[in-house]
Amino acid sequence: MGSCKHIIPLLLLLLFTPKAWGQPPEFTVTHYDETSGLPSNSINAKIQDSRGYIWLGTDDGLFRYDGYTFKLFKKPPGPNDAFAGTAVTQLAEDQDGRIWMGTTKDGLTCYDPTTGEYRNFPVKNIDRTAPLTRSITMLFVDNENNVWAGLYQKGLIQLNKATGKFTQYNVIADTNTFYTKEFREVNNLVNDMHEKEKGIYWLATRDGLYRFNSTTGDMQPVRAKPLQKNISRDDLFTSIADDKHGLWLGSWGGGLSYYDLETKQWNTYKYDLRRTNVATINIILDIKPKNENELWLASSDRGFGSFNKLTHQFTFFSNDANTNATLPGKFCLGLMLDKQNNIWLSHTNGLSKVKQTEKKFTYVPVKVNRSDNGPFYEISSMLEDKAGQYFFIGTSFADGLHVVDKHTGKTQILSFPVKPNEESILMVNDMVQDSKGIIWVLTRDYVYQYDLVTRQLISLPQPPGYINNQRSNAFTVLREDKKGNIWIASGRNGVFCYEPQTKTYQHFYSTPGNKKLLRSNVISGMALDKKGRIWVGGRGCFGYFDDSGKDFINLDQYGKPSASNYDNRVYTLYADKNGDIWAGTDAGLYHYDANQIVPVLKKNYNVATGLRGEIVAQVQEDIKGDIWCITNSAVCRISRQTGNITTFGKLDGINKLNSLYYQINSLFGFFLFQDNKMALLSSGGYYVFEPASIIVKKTVVPLAVTSFKMDEEEQLFEKAIASRQRIAVPAKANVISFEYAALDFDRPDKQQYAYRLVGFDKDWVKAGQRRYTSYANIPRGNYVFQVKATNTPDNWNTPVVSIPIRMEEPFYKTTWFLLAVALILAASVYVFFTYKLVKQQEILALETKAHILEKEKVLVLYESLKQQLNPHFLFNSLTSLSSLIRYDQKKAGVFLDGLSKMYRYILKSSDTETVALCEELKFVQTFINLQQTRFDQGLLVNINIADEYAYTKIAPVTLQNLIENAIKHNIIDADSPLIIDIYPENSYLIVRNNLQKKNFVETSNKQGLASLQSLYHYLSDKPLIITETGQFFFVKIPLL
Repeated sequence: MGSCKHIIPLLLLLLFTPKAWGQPPEFTVTHYDETSGLPSNSINAKIQDSRGYIWLGTDDGLFRYDGYTFKLFKKPPGPNDAFAGTAVTQLAEDQDGRIWMGTTKDGLTCYDPTTGEYRNFPVKNIDRTAPLTRSITMLFVDNENNVWAGLYQKGLIQLNKATGKFTQYNVIADTNTFYTKEFREVNNLVNDMHEKEKGIYWLATRDGLYRFNSTTGDMQPVRAKPLQKNISRDDLFTSIADDKHGLWLGSWGGGLSYYDLETKQWNTYKYDLRRTNVATINIILDIKPKNENELWLASSDRGFGSFNKLTHQFTFFSNDANTNATLPGKFCLGLMLDKQNNIWLSHTNGLSKVKQTEKKFTYVPVKVNRSDNGPFYEISSMLEDKAGQYFFIGTSFADGLHVVDKHTGKTQILSFPVKPNEESILMVNDMVQDSKGIIWVLTRDYVYQYDLVTRQLISLPQPPGYINNQRSNAFTVLREDKKGNIWIASGRNGVFCYEPQTKTYQHFYSTPGNKKLLRSNVISGMALDKKGRIWVGGRGCFGYFDDSGKDFINLDQYGKPSASNYDNRVYTLYADKNGDIWAGTDAGLYHYDANQIVPVLKKNYNVATGLRGEIVAQVQEDIKGDIWCITNSAVCRISRQTGNITTFGKLDGINKLNSLYYQINSLFGFFLFQDNKMALLSSGGYYVFEPASIIVKKTVVPLAVTSFKMDEEEQLFEKAIASRQRIAVPAKANVISFEYAALDFDRPDKQQYAYRLVGFDKDWVKAGQRRYTSYANIPRGNYVFQVKATNTPDNWNTPVVSIPIRMEEPFYKTTWFLLAVALILAASVYVFFTYKLVKQQEILALETKAHILEKEKVLVLYESLKQQLNPHFLFNSLTSLSSLIRYDQKKAGVFLDGLSKMYRYILKSSDTETVALCEELKFVQTFINLQQTRFDQGLLVNINIADEYAYTKIAPVTLQNLIENAIKHNIIDADSPLIIDIYPENSYLIVRNNLQKKNFVETSNKQGLASLQSLYHYLSDKPLIITETGQFFFVKIPLL
């Protein structure tokens, strides 16, 4: 009897808590159809190749799946390289990694993924009398890499890959007399094939099991009993699988059969024993080994199931109410196991992936008497008393507080008042048992104590309400400090501190004029660190209460005191066993070392560091010290030892994940049971899990670069990689892009990626779950694109896939092109300058000739001018001399001496281009004296030239010609004399005379001044300038 007293409470404990902590494994099912990128629902064949890809043969062609996307391999153009038909019925991979396809149109097609090439092997003239289009019913590659196929009504064929020809073997010999010719053809059909030893093959056919010897060509039936006509058969075999001792065969209408190769004995097992002779019942279309003692089954009348070899029991899951209702229906066509033990089912609605996993999170519903929110009432808080007698469950939008007596299993439901002017809903937001054993219950509107003796809620003095006590404070969380005071946070009215001894409250709230008080009245998180400091956090508020100064110290995100509001919103605060503070915010999870006077930020966990989601709503530490948190995307666990982050979601059994996050506040959270299990609070109930038993193994799956494009054009690159060659990227390619995928068909959602282009990127680029990248305008050179993946984002010590590439240089930047251009330019420059030099020499020669001719012309003109002047001057002089000889012989002698000096000067300077100005002035003075003998006071010549100009140069007889020109064109009279002024000005010698022009000049040819201009153009860069005003005539002679 004594032992019974202990057993009964234990049973009651199991009733109220985690009833399903030991529930059997369940299935997680993922369906694929056009909404997930698979346009075809007719899945005829499935294989996983040696690289890890899954290939699907469908009525719409061949698809490849990498865990994320389905890629269609279209029928290529051209009659020789095309598929034999669009619909793919069978698939196999050979030892060289080539994919073989059987089609509905009389042939096989081989696809080489490394080259992208297709080769068709048409089945022709096997039956010359009636060549028909026949489909491939089976495809098999043996250990010698030979390709075998089943051909509809034509038995078995073997391909000679060298010649492309087939050898055909009938299952039923033409000499068979049991069947008519028509039935021989109908039953001459191979559905599956198995190689048990070299050269010996076992065939699952429509006519039973056959043993085929490829060396001799012998085809022998192996039957459980002799054939009989007009009776139901159990050996219309569809599939075959082996074990240590024999062969398992699925059949149409015959269930499951086993042939023991050692004893030669047959056994048949059917799941529907009432209708064993009905052809549409007991149909097993496919079988695959599950383990040593079980088989997976695909049935067309029961769906997906299993068979226990030891108990001979069938279990079908499609109709099992205890399994996931999303399993396919009764009609399953085939199944395949991938390398991660996922089961792929093809059925009438398409394709499904089934994963058998043990439940990590078990949902425990909590029944309520009433709900204000339908099925979405919330489990908002939990508590176990320290004595281990009571289990408290706080609800929101339901019937209040549930108190479960662990000894009796009875549940007490307690309601409580709602504050006037508030929505009439019951909300239990937090519960705490203090150091004295008192249980505190915090509802939205009021603070209570629970009396363990009377089992009733005790009302206490309440803090002042919001807006002059008219509205609820919207309490959120409560904590006890080291002095035994109870701190209560609210969503409207700041923080209250209740002193149980005095039963009084101290109120801390935000007010504009007091910086020592709270930064905000909206407080959602509270925690107590090892130093006894109460931490609070909320909207724009984060800090702790300084008991010495009786005020709150506001902190920034780094833990340093700050005068500004906190940048992020704090949803929850948690103090771990080490005294560190964890702050769940809208910018991730912040970890602070609170054991120092000034807290120090240790790390911020966010999306960049592997956290799923930025908003952290709740935090809890488990018995091992790992930190659990609820984000807006998942439930995450942070390992205290490694820092690795593990995420959990719907695929782990948290089916109500979305319900957790439609509000991010303290209503939902974790609870740590006294036995170290944990609860995840949800709507309608809670999930129970054992943190220590949740071990996430690091899985290394194949990583593949699934696509390489140049300017959006797909490139075949695997052949170059296999031969260790660099992929050449032509210079005209502007953008190159890569797509990659970890071929994880179990949890692809956990895979994170990092990539880099060695030679371009300085470091690895964390891509998160993004599976593509592109580069533009990469300089020429050799690079290596590298990518890696991990399902534990803080651990990147994983295999790397590398693709070496060579960015080719534009031809106009290549060395040979630049050398050629340089040579052409050099040659062009040489030719140009040579041509220019020749032309310059020719021009120089012409200019020299022209210069000589111009000089000769000028000299001729000048000589002509002198010659013109000489006779005229001589005539006038002789006339004057004749008169002087008659009247004044002495004066005549002087005149004759001056005349001789002039001609002597002219003869002396006839071969000289220039003379000194002083010589020219002496000459012209003699000329002036001779002219004054003739004109007396009618000619006045004023010469005003400083000595510094004496040795400047001038052309001979220039001044004489200009004075002579003035005398020739102007009237000379003693009453109105001709005045000529000669003086220097700005490197010019000015000859000016007053204007008193003659009406007619007899001897003028109007060429004198023009000749002087030509002469000085030759002698000087400065021109000879001739100007005339109303009173004067100027000639400006450049001094040389």
